[in-house]
Amino acid sequence: MENDYEDEIDQMIGELEDIGVFEWVGMDETGDRILKPNMELMKIHLPDMYTQILEDLDSELHHLFDLGYVDVAFDENGPLYAINEKGREMLKESGLILDMEGDYDEGTI
Repeated sequence: MENDYEDEIDQMIGELEDIGVFEWVGMDETGDRILKPNMELMKIHLPDMYTQILEDLDSELHHLFDLGYVDVAFDENGPLYAINEKGREMLKESGLILDMEGDYDEGTI
């Protein structure tokens, strides 16, 4: 029964790859595929998933702002979040980023 479910998921992901919603970009250390979403195509083909991802992202960015790890500025397109020094230190300490030099553009995430 579980294999049927996994097969259905694999088929659905394959179909989404075929239309460009997901792009295979590599494999992790366990051999699982790493997929990158194309948000513009997701917006067209899976609008509910697109909306949910943006809502979740917005919520998480607000949480990181509340914790003091990101700064926010606003322009005509809306909020712009940037990892600040406290956020960079947390990332370094957690081992998520070993060397921030050259890994990002100042003022962007």
